[in-house]
Amino acid sequence: MPDLLSHLCCAEVAILHGGLTTLHEALFFGKPVVMVIDPHHPEQGNNARAITGMGAGVMIRGGMRRTPNGWRRPSKRHENFRCPTSPPRYATENGRVLLWNEIQETLRHPR
Repeated sequence: MPDLLSHLCCAEVAILHGGLTTLHEALFFGKPVVMVIDPHHPEQGNNARAITGMGAGVMIRGGMRRTPNGWRRPSKRHENFRCPTSPPRYATENGRVLLWNEIQETLRHPR
């Protein structure tokens, strides 16, 4: 998908793996998440548990087998999820600029 953010900002809920970048983007847009995590990637489970703990999503372990009755239709459970409000600094910071400035400063004055 060439531009995930344009879809994410309009979505009602985000269904994704437990990768940190996409989770941050979903929280930035205030979207609840359904995380289908890979059981062989512990960091996805750690991220998903943190999101679940704050009430902003639900975790489903990947690799689960289909039941004889097939997949159930998704419920409207996501309507009860509430993403935490972002602190003002998070909304106004430009991470790319800050990182670029940090790189330039490090190159000028090696630590």
